[in-house]
Amino acid sequence: MIEQTLYGAIATAAFAVFANLEWAMVPFAAVGAGLSWICYLALTAAWGAKVLSLFFGAAVAGVYSETVAKFTRKPASSFVLPAIVCLVPGTKIYFTMSEAVNGSLEKATTMGVDTLLSAGAIAAGVAFVTSLVLITRRVARVVVHFDDHK
Repeated sequence: MIEQTLYGAIATAAFAVFANLEWAMVPFAAVGAGLSWICYLALTAAWGAKVLSLFFGAAVAGVYSETVAKFTRKPASSFVLPAIVCLVPGTKIYFTMSEAVNGSLEKATTMGVDTLLSAGAIAAGVAFVTSLVLITRRVARVVVHFDDHK
C-alpha cells in the first residue's frame, strides 16, 4: 500500500509539473494524491466497495485541496485536479472501449456502467466537499455581518 501511494504521489507530481502548476505547489499536489489514494485503498480493503471508496477518496482530496488553498491563497482546483488524478478510472475506460470496438457490447455495457459509477463517485465526492465549504463560508460571512450590526 505504501509503495503504491509513493508511486502515485510521484506520478501526480509529474502530472502537476506537466499541467504547469507552480513548482512550489507541486509537493502539495503530490501529498493530496497520496492521501486520497491511501484513503481509497484502505476503504476498499475494509469494505470491498470500490465506488464508495472512490467517493470518500475524492472527498479527502477535496478537503485537503480546500485546506491547502486557504493557506497558500491559490485556487482549490490547482490542488484537487492533481489529487484525484490517481483515482480516475483510466484503465476501466480503456477496457470498456476495447470491448466495444471488439464487438462484445454486453461486456462493454457492464464495464461502461461501472466506469461511469466510478467517475460519478469521484465527481460527487469533490462536489460534496466543495459545496459544504461554500455553504460554511457563506453562513460564517452572514453571522459575522449580523454580529457587526448589533
